[in-house]
Amino acid sequence: MDYWSSTARISRRGVIAAALLSSCVRKPQPPVLSTIPPFTFTDQTGAEFRSEKLRGVPWVASFFFANCTSHCPRLNTALFQLQERTNRIHIVSFTVDPANDTSEVLSQLARRYKADVTRWHLLTGPQESLSRISESFFAGKLSMEHTMHYLLVDADMRFRVRHRLEEGPEPLLKDIENIYGTA
Repeated sequence: MDYWSSTARISRRGVIAAALLSSCVRKPQPPVLSTIPPFTFTDQTGAEFRSEKLRGVPWVASFFFANCTSHCPRLNTALFQLQERTNRIHIVSFTVDPANDTSEVLSQLARRYKADVTRWHLLTGPQESLSRISESFFAGKLSMEHTMHYLLVDADMRFRVRHRLEEGPEPLLKDIENIYGTA
């Protein structure tokens, strides 16, 4: 074997080794923004829903109200699309209008958006409790305000990422893949 053949073989092996090593390098994890406290609310079926059900499962939170005619329909449509693209996560939609968003209203909304009730939980409860949970995600309280954000919570109940709806689901799916290996 001449010098150039052995050098080419060594170079190919080096390129392959470098490619394999670079694929093993883990991307930096999103920072922990806050820890979500335990909560208990009522879901769209009228059943009690405890945060313990989410422990060990990544989930995406959103804040909405059923009578919204501006942002919320787009947000809920996007959450339906997210539900269809991955079964790796749960979706938790908190109402900011519990006086009007009863479990019956949430049930109708769940049917409209084809929510998989085993993975998409629309929650209502006392305003004070809902305000407290919103403070885990935002600096201030939400009243009838709502956001156009996907909020990713990891399996250890740590809020990790906030993405705007306009970004589409791709950045969120990439974050899920980065943290868990696959969306």
